[in-house]
Amino acid sequence: MCPRPSVRESVLDAAEFVAAEKGAAHLTIEEVASKAGLTKAGVIYHFRSKDLLLQAMLERLVKDCETRMKSRASSEQEADQLKAMIEKVATENKERRRLCASLLAGAASNPKLLGPVRNLYSRANSQRAQQSSDFALATIIFLAADGLWLQEALSLSPLSTKQREDVLQRLRSLADKLSPKMAQTSKFIQKDRTKVKTQGTKIFAAKIKQKRKAI
Repeated sequence: MCPRPSVRESVLDAAEFVAAEKGAAHLTIEEVASKAGLTKAGVIYHFRSKDLLLQAMLERLVKDCETRMKSRASSEQEADQLKAMIEKVATENKERRRLCASLLAGAASNPKLLGPVRNLYSRANSQRAQQSSDFALATIIFLAADGLWLQEALSLSPLSTKQREDVLQRLRSLADKLSPKMAQTSKFIQKDRTKVKTQGTKIFAAKIKQKRKAI
C-alpha cells in the first residue's frame, strides 16, 4: 500500500495542476486551495505567499529533473551524464515542458525565485570545471541541449523532426568524445599532431639553412 502524500506535497500537486492549466502568472492561493481540497488558510500554513509557493514548485521540479537524469545515466562518467541530459530533452513530454516554462515565466518578475534553477546551473558548471576532460566541449553540449529544451518549452523551435533528431544525434556523438577512452585517444592524436608539426618545422628550418649555405 502506497503511503499517502503529505499535505505539503498535495498542495504542490494542486499548484502544478493549476499552473499547467492557467499559467503560473495566473495562479492564486484560492484556486490552489480549492484544487487541493483545503481552505486558503490551510495552504498559507505551508506557503505564506504565492512567491514562496512558486519557489517551492521550482525546487521540486529541479530535484525531479536531477533525479530523472541520474536514473537515466548508465554511469557517473561525464559522457553518460551528458547523454542522460540529451535523452531527457529528447523524450520529455510537452505537458512537462509547458509546466516548466510557465513556472520560469511566473518567477521571472522576481529573480530571487529563480534561486533553485540558478543553483542547478551552478552545480552543473562546478562539476564540469572540476571533472571534465574538456570543459569547453562539455559546456557547449550542455548549453546546446538546454537551449533546445528551452526553445521547445516556449514553442519557439523552428526545427523539423529530422533536423531535431540530427541535432540530438550530433550532441550524443560529441558527448561520446568525453568518454575516458575517447578522451585518451584524442590526447594521443593531438600529441602525434604536435610531434609531426614540430618535426616538420625542424625539417623546414634545416632546408632553409642548407639553401643559405649553398648561396
